[in-house]
Amino acid sequence: MYAVVHEIHDAHRRNQADAEEICGFINQHGLAMLLRHCGAELSPVEILTDHYAATHSHPAWRYQLAPMDATVLFRAVREDPRASARLMAAALALLPGLPAECAAAENELRARLERNIPTA
Repeated sequence: MYAVVHEIHDAHRRNQADAEEICGFINQHGLAMLLRHCGAELSPVEILTDHYAATHSHPAWRYQLAPMDATVLFRAVREDPRASARLMAAALALLPGLPAECAAAENELRARLERNIPTA
């Protein structure tokens, strides 16, 4: 809620928000924005949904925190040549619950992840 009050403060120059303003803010920006601002620890499917929902037109995540299908998310990471190490690690964490055909892509994704991680 701090993020909401902070945003309303920036818009109206005050340190309080009434119920109508909070609801309006959530209606405009969605619940997912609150998760990002409050530092909540997200599961692998939530990390991936938060990243790919905008590009896959998935308003259910933005407003209801309904994650996307894990198979769709895994495929999105595989098809994303710019996927970060965080996204690839989240996709690999999904493998135990995915269909067997996704397991065939595990080596490819692990190789990409190793190339992406800087050496110490």
